[in-house]
Formats: sequence, structure tokens, C-alpha cells
Amino acid sequence: MNVHGIRAIYHFEMARTFRTSITAPILTTSLHFIVFGKVILYSNQSVNWVLSCKPTHTH
Repeated sequence: MNVHGIRAIYHFEMARTFRTSITAPILTTSLHFIVFGKVILYSNQSVNWVLSCKPTHTH
């Protein structure tokens, strides 16, 4: 029995499992936080800009 070959395959498969099952969700979640955080930040700034505008005409 080739113990070194089995060990190499085991380590390769464990590394692949780690990359696909742990790294991918962390990366996806981080990107969502970055993208939607920017959207919320910019939408809040535009709302504050609109609220701070004063009407130019008076009755």
C-alpha cells in the first residue's frame, strides 16, 4: 500500500475542501458588505444633501 500517495491525496483533498467550502463564502460575504455598504453610504449622503437644500423662492 502506498502510504505517501494516500497521504498526498488526503492533504490535496482537504486543501481543496477548505478552499471551496470555507474561503468562497467568506469572500462572497465580504464583497457583499463592501458593495452594499458603499451603496448605503452614498444613498445616505444624497438624502442628507436633499434635506439640507433650502427653497430659493418665498411666497
